[in-house]
Amino acid sequence: MKVQKRNEEILSRIRDIKAEHPFWGYRRVWAYLKYRQGIVINHKRVYLLMKKYNLLVQPNTRLKAIRANDPHRSKPRATRPNQYWGIDMTKVMVSSFGWLYLVVVLDWHSKKIVGYSLKIHSRTDDWLEALLRQAQHGEFIEPLIMQ
Repeated sequence: MKVQKRNEEILSRIRDIKAEHPFWGYRRVWAYLKYRQGIVINHKRVYLLMKKYNLLVQPNTRLKAIRANDPHRSKPRATRPNQYWGIDMTKVMVSSFGWLYLVVVLDWHSKKIVGYSLKIHSRTDDWLEALLRQAQHGEFIEPLIMQ
């Protein structure tokens, strides 16, 4: 079978898939062709066909983060303890219990945990509790900059 004829068959299948799922990219279309429809095909062929016939998903440039001033600006570096603190939250799955929310405040210089909060929900009060936890131990030092 000629390559052109094979490409036409594959292209018609790709167009059918794209009609149902217009936001699927070439990787998902390839996976659908390979694993759901049982077609042995290379992902590069799917990419080239979708590119040639303008079936690729256009990236949404409005969702790209825009940095102020210098786009190549790096993160500030702490030169002493308690100069910068960072705060972050993560979900932890405990098989015998369920989801727990862990909020951690880190000192960027020493990489030590300054405060934390572990709760079954995530609310603003939990973030503030993580920040103020060191105040209960009498070691609370206000950082110069909070990130």
